[in-house]
Amino acid sequence: MTFEEWMEAVVHGFEIVGVAILLAGSITALTRYVLALAREQQEGAFARVRNGVGRAILLGLEILIIADIVLTITVDTTLESALTLVLVVLVRTFLSFSIEIELEGRSRGGVQTDRLISMSCIRDHYGSRITEVARQLKVSTSSAWRAVRA
Repeated sequence: MTFEEWMEAVVHGFEIVGVAILLAGSITALTRYVLALAREQQEGAFARVRNGVGRAILLGLEILIIADIVLTITVDTTLESALTLVLVVLVRTFLSFSIEIELEGRSRGGVQTDRLISMSCIRDHYGSRITEVARQLKVSTSSAWRAVRA
């Protein structure tokens, strides 16, 4: 097995772990929600499921970012892949930060906020930049958005 093949296997391992965390965390949170509803403990159940799913997304995104970084620095070491990595990491980091703000009600610095940030906010704020990077990379805008949502 060559170094590149071994590193691709490592990347796939990180991707599998990231997706497993997303699935397991979401299923666990939803199961707890259903059980709370069945026990008629509805007060706070939605907030708990939302926090559980949000935390699973945060951890899953972190692991998937690791996979992207390992892939780019070890296997696909082209300028195009590096620029794509920058775009994906920026958007995923922004999503992680946004989810954290939404879950905690404040940023890591402690700034209080009640603004909900969603994919439409990202589209409104970063849409032209993502389109511009996609044009520079000579990929379709829809491919760039799929990478952002991945």
